[in-house]
Amino acid sequence: GLPENATQVPPDQDRLQAGQTWRCTVTPHDGRDDGKPVSAEVLIHNSAPTAPRARIVPMVAKGKDTLTCDVTKPATDVDRDPIQYRFYWQKNGSAQNFATTSHQVPARLVKSRDIWQCFVSAFDGKEEGNRGASEPIQIDR
Repeated sequence: GLPENATQVPPDQDRLQAGQTWRCTVTPHDGRDDGKPVSAEVLIHNSAPTAPRARIVPMVAKGKDTLTCDVTKPATDVDRDPIQYRFYWQKNGSAQNFATTSHQVPARLVKSRDIWQCFVSAFDGKEEGNRGASEPIQIDR
């Protein structure tokens, strides 16, 4: 703990940014004289965004329906960086080669009995966060 007469001034959270180096200097004082100052530095690192939550709509789909990966709980970024979502699709357990901007599966690819699942992650311009997964859905006849 800190002595009674010590002062502690935490940095304003709004001023912290990834890539900055912050220095803290402590000067001991025994009531009469100052001691030798001691310093420490810390580099502020980027934090990845949190994983969003997702679902596929419609939740009960038929062959030839368009499937949409819907973000049900947005990701957050403690660094307050702007977030872009990236979408990943699996059909019958195999990754599909869609652009990560594709939040939909075209109706022409949706067939009876296939099992689809979407995954979505948040990208803050520097780092991609963990993926949130939808529940898999099986396409009705």
